[in-house]
Amino acid sequence: MGDWKGEERRTFPRISGKIPVKYRALSNISKEDFENLGQKIYNTSTKNFSTSGLCIVTNEIIPPNTILEIILAFPEHKIKAIGRVVWSEETEPGKMQTGVDYLSIENNQASAMAQSIAEFLINSYKIDDEKGVAALKKTLTSLFYKNK
Repeated sequence: MGDWKGEERRTFPRISGKIPVKYRALSNISKEDFENLGQKIYNTSTKNFSTSGLCIVTNEIIPPNTILEIILAFPEHKIKAIGRVVWSEETEPGKMQTGVDYLSIENNQASAMAQSIAEFLINSYKIDDEKGVAALKKTLTSLFYKNK
């Protein structure tokens, strides 16, 4: 998938970074696929994430509208969410990416999610000063200003 050049339609900006993720399919797939995909828990990581959705690296195309159970393993918190696959595509041979919007986050963990994202940004800043500062500035700018 190439970089999107159109107008940003997301409510919250995505943060580029790898966070460990476990997921399994819950619905909207054939019985055979459910038996193969739904019963298995997959371990992967994010390509990017936000408080409203994420992009994960997958080994297969997951049909749009499939409902996933997701566990994001931030260093400080594990966040459990239910999400809906919006898109899934092959980015290079044998490598897929899947975009997911959250439908619900378990036990009102939205504040823990926001806190984990803030801590991720702060830790990124500490690890790689110039790159972290630029990423933090871009993210904060996009939170407060949308180019029209």
